[in-house]
Amino acid sequence: MRKQIVFTLLSMGFSCISFAQEAINQDSISVQQTDSVITDAATEKPVEEISIVSFRRLENDITARVTAPKRDQNNDLCAIIKVVTKDKALFFEPDALGIVAREDQPGEIWLYVPHGSKRITIKHERFGIIRNYFYNESIDKATVYELRLFVPEIQSNGTQIIERIVEKKATEQALMMNYSPSKARIYIDDELQNTNDNGAFSKVLPLGQHNYRVVAPHHTEEKGTFDIVPERPSALNVALQPTYGFMTVNSNKDHTKIYINKEMIGNAPYQSDTINVGKYTVRAERSWYLPQEREIEIRPTETNNVQFALERQKANVFLTAQYGTAFKGGKQTSFGLMAGICRKAGGYISIRTNGSPAVDWNGPSNPYGIYSGKVEKHHLSTLGGFMTRLAKPIYLYFGGGYIFRTLDWQISPDAPSYDKGEYQTVQNHSGGMFEAGLIGRYKFISLSAGVTFGIPDDGFGKYMEATIGIGYVFGR
Repeated sequence: MRKQIVFTLLSMGFSCISFAQEAINQDSISVQQTDSVITDAATEKPVEEISIVSFRRLENDITARVTAPKRDQNNDLCAIIKVVTKDKALFFEPDALGIVAREDQPGEIWLYVPHGSKRITIKHERFGIIRNYFYNESIDKATVYELRLFVPEIQSNGTQIIERIVEKKATEQALMMNYSPSKARIYIDDELQNTNDNGAFSKVLPLGQHNYRVVAPHHTEEKGTFDIVPERPSALNVALQPTYGFMTVNSNKDHTKIYINKEMIGNAPYQSDTINVGKYTVRAERSWYLPQEREIEIRPTETNNVQFALERQKANVFLTAQYGTAFKGGKQTSFGLMAGICRKAGGYISIRTNGSPAVDWNGPSNPYGIYSGKVEKHHLSTLGGFMTRLAKPIYLYFGGGYIFRTLDWQISPDAPSYDKGEYQTVQNHSGGMFEAGLIGRYKFISLSAGVTFGIPDDGFGKYMEATIGIGYVFGR
C-alpha cells in the first residue's frame, strides 16, 4: 500500500513537470513566431525605449506656407516638423533657436521651429530619451518635415505591445559643419552643396572618406578630407581667414577725382567696399591744383584712411628764345623772345625781328627811280595768343598778330632827286599773321616748334615762316 502511494505521487510530479515544460516551450515558440518583439542582442530582453524611424522633407506639403503658417520672433515663416506618433506624452527640448509652438494633431504632433534649427531632444517619462538628434535635412523657412517615431504602446489591461526591430548594419551617417563666413560655398566630393547661409550645414553621407572644399570671396580657401563613421556624426568647424580690407579717401577740396591703380573710381570722399589685401597706388587730381599720389597697403579686415591736402598749382612761366626762317615769300631770318604763363590754360606774347625793325605804314614809293644797288630788309612781327596743357609735358599755343616786312633800295647819288643816298620802300609785305605750335617741357627746360602764316594784302600763305625755340620754365 505504501509503495503504491509513493508511485502515485511520483507519477503526478513527473506529469506536472512535463506540463510546465510543454507550456514554456509553447510560449517560446509563440514569441519566436511573432513580428512584435524588440530584443537586445546582448541580453535577449525586450527593448522598451523610443527610437527614430525616419526623418524626411515633405516637398508637396503646404501647411507651413498656406494652410496653417506661423511666424517666429524675426517675423519669418516657421518650418513644421510633424512628429508621427499616437503617444502625446512626449516632451521636446529644442536647440538654442527654440520651438515657436506645439500643436497636438490626430496621429501626430506639430512642432513649429525657426529656420536653421539643428537638433532636438525627445523625452518620454516611461520609454526613455533620444538626446541631441541632429536633423539630416537643413531646416528651411515655410517647409514641412516628417519625423516618424517608434513609441512602445500599452494595452488597456497594462500589457505592453512590443514590436520587433530588425537590427540593420549602418551604411551612412551625418556630417555636421559649422562654417564662416555664412555666405561661403561648400563642396563635398567636388559637388556644390545647398546651404541656407546661416553658418551651419548638415548632410547624411555614406561611410568612408570624403573630401571637402569651402570658398568665399575675399577669403582664403580651405580644403581637406574627413571620415564618416557609423558610431556618431562627424563634425567639422571651418573658419576662413579674410583676405580683404577697406579704404577711405578724403581731400581738403571738393570734386577731387580719385584714382586707384590708374583707374578712376569716383570723387572724394570715397568709401570702398571690401577689396583684396595688397598694395595700391592712390592718386588725387583736381583742376588748378597739383596732383598727389600715395602708395598704401591694405591689411586683412583693416581700414586704411588716406587723406590728401591738395595745394593750388602755381602757374608755369615760359621764357623762350626763338629763331625763325622763311621758307616761302623770300628768304629771311628773324630772332625773338616768347613769354607765356600757363597752368592748364594761359596766354603768351612774342616778338621777332631781323635786327632792322623799321616800321613803314606806307606802300612802295617811286619804284622806278635810279638806285645804287644797295638794299635793306626790315622785319618786325608781334604776336599773342593762348596756351593750353595737352598733357603733363606738352603744351599747345596758337595766336595771331602783325608783321612789318619791307624791302628798301638806296637811291643812287646820280639821281636828280633831292633825297640822294636815302632808301625808299619798293616792296611792302606787311599784314596780319597767324601761328600755331607745340612746347615740350622737361623739368625746367622747354623746346618749342611752330609755323607762322603771313596774311599780307596779296593773299594768305604768300609768306610762311618756321620757328624753333629753347627756353626756361619757372614754377611747377
